[in-house]
This record gives sequence, structure tokens and C-alpha cells, in this order.
Amino acid sequence: MENIWEESFKVRTFDVNINNRIKLNSLINFIQEAAANHATHLKVGRNHLIKENLFWVLSRAKIEIDRYPDLGEEITVRTWPKGIDRLFFLRDLEILDSENNIIANVTTSWLVVDSVKILPQRPSIIRDRFDDYREKEAIKEKLNKISDVENKELCFEKIVKYTDLDVNNHMNNVKYVEQVLNCFSESFYKKYDITELQINFLKQCKYGDNIEVYKKEIEKNKFHVEAFKKGEKKPVFKSRIKID
Repeated sequence: MENIWEESFKVRTFDVNINNRIKLNSLINFIQEAAANHATHLKVGRNHLIKENLFWVLSRAKIEIDRYPDLGEEITVRTWPKGIDRLFFLRDLEILDSENNIIANVTTSWLVVDSVKILPQRPSIIRDRFDDYREKEAIKEKLNKISDVENKELCFEKIVKYTDLDVNNHMNNVKYVEQVLNCFSESFYKKYDITELQINFLKQCKYGDNIEVYKKEIEKNKFHVEAFKKGEKKPVFKSRIKID
């Protein structure tokens, strides 16, 4: 079926962590690559939309991980458009190992944004260009806003540099995820795995922006991580992680 896309990837040396397994940020790179390639196949990819002064923005994502693949493993990312919720285009994904076992499930919410006005557009602007495959859900949960927490601890500050930027001249989504991961120590990752990550991308970051990243353990084995541009009160992202 055209609306289900499968793409294979090999876990390479620069994709793995100190435990010789894929890093979460590398896994999300594969996820974004498969989603982008499927959009191009459906003729709603970046090069199609840019002609109409439109571009895709990943707004919300959640990934549930049963197992992290090892160095050298072949994995398959399976993805499909799931439907529309208000302004959001929904896309789900599954990650499978070489024996066709599902090792991770993902749900994402995307916006189509006007590149001149920098405003989200109604889904109807491109809705007729592809069909949904609503019968299949990787994660049934609807992604909502992540609530605020008090008394967060400052982890670190980060200046957005050249290598953080994507083709839209903003800090790449995966770089936001890296800030979440960098809130935790080497010893933490020797002991724990992140089994679930939910992240809401709330504000664009550009070259030279100074970002302050905060975290708080909100219950046993569950953390809240968010970031702000220095001196501002509205976060650039909010996230929740679970560990095991």
C-alpha cells in the first residue's frame, strides 16, 4: 500500500553510545529520514511544499522503546499518515528488527507552516494530496500539551552553533532531543535506559541563541526536561522521559 512506507537502516559506528547500542538521537534521525522520504514519495515533501511557500514542522512526538538495536544491526522503519487532529497531521511509525519484531513505536504530530508569515496553515491546504491509513496505530495515545512543573534544576546552558542548524536555518529537532539526553550523566546511561520520550517543540531556536536547559524528577524513574531562551519565560521545548 502506497500509504505505508518501509525503509531499512544499518546501525553504524557513529550511531552508537558507550553501551554499543544506538543512541536515542540517532534513532530519531532514522525516524525523521523515513518520514521525510515518505512525504516526498507522496509528493508532499520539502521540495514540493517549498514551491508554495510552505514547510513541515514537527510539533509533538512520543517514542516507546522496548529494545535498542546494537552496532551493525539492520532495522526497518515503517511509517504511515494516520489522520488529522485540528491543525495537526498525524504520522505513526514502527521500528522493527531483522526478525520483524517491533522494538519501538512512535507517534508524531506535524504542522504545515507558511514560510513567509511563519503561521500554521489549515490541513485542507494539502489534505487532498494523500490518503490516511487510520486503521493502524503505533501508539493510540493523543499527544497533548505537557504541563508545567515548579522548582526545576538548571542542567546547563547551550549556545546554538552552526552544526545545530537544519535546512530551514533553525536548530534541528534532533538537537532539541540531544539537550534532553545531555541532562543526564555517563554513569546514568551505564545504569538506565530511556524507555519512553515525549517531546513538544514549542519555539524555534536560531544561530547564537542562548538556551537554558532544566530538569526535575517528577516521580520515580520519570523526569521532566524543558528549555528556555535565556531571559525569556516561554519554553522552546518541554519533554518527559521514563527510564528503566
